[in-house]
Amino acid sequence: MAIIVNPTAAEFKQMLAEKKTFLADFYATWCGPCKMLSYVLEDIAKEMGERIDIVKIDIDKEPELTEKMDITIIPGLFFIKNGEVASRYAGSR
Repeated sequence: MAIIVNPTAAEFKQMLAEKKTFLADFYATWCGPCKMLSYVLEDIAKEMGERIDIVKIDIDKEPELTEKMDITIIPGLFFIKNGEVASRYAGSR
C-alpha cells in the first residue's frame, strides 16, 4: 500500500469497482491547508504501512471527478471502505 498521486477518473472508478479500502484526499497545489495536510497524510502512510492506500486527487486535473464527488471545500477527505464512502471530511481545522 502506498500514496497514489493523481489517478485518473477511470482509475479512481476502477478502485471503487474493485471494492478497495483507501483514504482519498482531494487537494489543489495552490491550497495552503492542503499542503499542511499532506505532511499528516505522509505520517499516516508511514504509520499505517501496508494497511491502507492514500489516494491524492488534484481537483484542477480531475474536475469531472471533483464534481462527481461533490467537492466544494478543500481539502476534502473521504474514507472509502469496500468501494463505498464510509466517512467524509471537508476543510481544515
